Amino acid sequence: MMDGSKDGAPVIGIILAAGRGQRMRSRQPKPLHRVAGKDLVRYPVELMAECGVNRIAVVVSPDSRDAIAGALGEGGGSGIVYAVQAHPDGTAGAVAAGLAALYAPATADALLPAAVLVMAGDTPLVRAESV
Repeated sequence: MMDGSKDGAPVIGIILAAGRGQRMRSRQPKPLHRVAGKDLVRYPVELMAECGVNRIAVVVSPDSRDAIAGALGEGGGSGIVYAVQAHPDGTAGAVAAGLAALYAPATADALLPAAVLVMAGDTPLVRAESV
């Protein structure tokens, strides 16, 4: 299990799920393809929760936001926020969008994170021991 710093700083998570998945030749967003009975994007969400990460930004494209939010839920008590990456400008842009969503002006008084766990939204085989 991951733990915050000695000052109680949180460990936050960013899941990169904004890719188009064009190589899959599907109209469905890649993070919503099912593997072993679950949407791909659910695997990193559950893994982060198992590792003690309770603030998670799922970075989505404008086209996939509603579908992915429908599959995972609209946040609420789950600790998930959605960051829309308006322009596909790569991994660094996606991480920046996730950080911005987690540290919006409303949360400006929040502690800076002790660590940031970044995972792809299509990684079903990662184990907590690896994290």
